[in-house]
Amino acid sequence: MRIYQALKKSGKIRSKRQFEDLAEAQRITVNGKIIKSEHFFVKDNDKISINNQTFENRIARKKIQKILVLLHKPKDYTCQLGGKRYPSVMKLIDLEKELKNSVSPVGRLDVPTSGLLVLTNDGKLTHDLLNDGTEKEYIVTVEKQVLQEEIDQLRNGVQITIETNRGEEPYITKPAKVKLLKSNRKESKIQITITEGKKRQIRLMCDKIGHPVIDLKRVRVGEYKLGKIPLGKFQVYSLDKEKSEKKF
Repeated sequence: MRIYQALKKSGKIRSKRQFEDLAEAQRITVNGKIIKSEHFFVKDNDKISINNQTFENRIARKKIQKILVLLHKPKDYTCQLGGKRYPSVMKLIDLEKELKNSVSPVGRLDVPTSGLLVLTNDGKLTHDLLNDGTEKEYIVTVEKQVLQEEIDQLRNGVQITIETNRGEEPYITKPAKVKLLKSNRKESKIQITITEGKKRQIRLMCDKIGHPVIDLKRVRVGEYKLGKIPLGKFQVYSLDKEKSEKKF
């Protein structure tokens, strides 16, 4: 079980943001070792300390089924827990409580963005999908008519400003797959596939070429596709055995 899941299930934390703050402050240890990654695996009876309070990880004794959840996230939902302004995407997932509490989003979609959100309790799958190289495909509607030279800029990489622990820094995006689907004087629709996931990256890329985003929808993460999952609904796949699909 991942350290984040163990802390969440034990009631020691309520959100990923809380975990990130504690980890950055070096307030989480396992058997005396400072832990900074939510993907660190803990075993049964590992001694976990949070804010100098130690407890044994006993939750891992009960085996929880490994699952994959594909959610069609609507706009105006947040991937963060404990938010007050927008409802959490977890409100859209109707699973048995213990199983639901074991899954977490793999990466995030910002509040104004809709489309495919992958959630799982499989640490290896999470690690694999978060690695650079995993393709993420978006359908983007932007303002005004996009020119071929601007498409080429997106394909080759553009300089954007990203947020880091040291503040804002310039960053050149990696080459992307870009296809112009339709375009007129008022707006254009583009298919963009990237292999990285900087915060608000697609929006920043489109801003850079002078075409602010009107609508943004993610349709694929790696091998997993949004397909025909209705807005606000989800599909569950078992990862313990041969993949079996349940639709909700």
